[in-house]
Amino acid sequence: MLTGLASRLASALGQHGHADDGRPAGLAETAAAEVTVLGQRTRILELLAWVRADPAALAACAALSYRHPLGFDNLGLVDAGPLFTLRLHLWRPGGSRSVEHVHNHRFGFASMLLRGSYEMRIFRPGQTGMPMTEYREGLASRAAGWRLDQVGEAHVRQLAVLTLHQGSSYWIGPQVLHRIAVPPAALCCTLFLETARVAPTTRVFTTPGLAVPAAVPRRTFSPDDYARGIDAVIAELSR
Repeated sequence: MLTGLASRLASALGQHGHADDGRPAGLAETAAAEVTVLGQRTRILELLAWVRADPAALAACAALSYRHPLGFDNLGLVDAGPLFTLRLHLWRPGGSRSVEHVHNHRFGFASMLLRGSYEMRIFRPGQTGMPMTEYREGLASRAAGWRLDQVGEAHVRQLAVLTLHQGSSYWIGPQVLHRIAVPPAALCCTLFLETARVAPTTRVFTTPGLAVPAAVPRRTFSPDDYARGIDAVIAELSR
């Protein structure tokens, strides 16, 4: 099932190039449409039940998965890099959740809220506005995790505040600075489709004076870790 899904997504996304070339609108529309279809309750439950029941698929997906430093579980489904990856982001109720830094991504992505809600704020850099310290974040390696190199002082201005609910889907381009806040008391889960990377690093803006580690390790999930995450999503979507 995952092989067929990967092939179909590769065919759909591959015709549109990268998010920063001459055809980003087509890529955005296609990626958003794909997550909207895949995120329908019956479709995503069928996919997750299949992964859960296949030990080989479960182990392969677990190898793509880890606990993100900002407090959510990154549950991999398909790694078809460099063209795309597909995964779930799961915030558990009552879990440790850090306030996100303002950031962009190395890629454009489409996302759909399968359960829960969150607030998204959109920003742009400027000569004036909220004072920040800017960093460049990159992957030291898949196993080693992330590194953060300080750039210097900066400013950002807030452009919009959006509240997104279950069923919402959207596209964010690689240059868009944003930050989300997830209510701590409820489970939140999104389907996340990452398209081809267009830059080696991410821009990250933090509150001045905040202690930021130079490196953050990544711990890959075991199959049991992954199964618990998938079980939580299946239980929630089956209600």
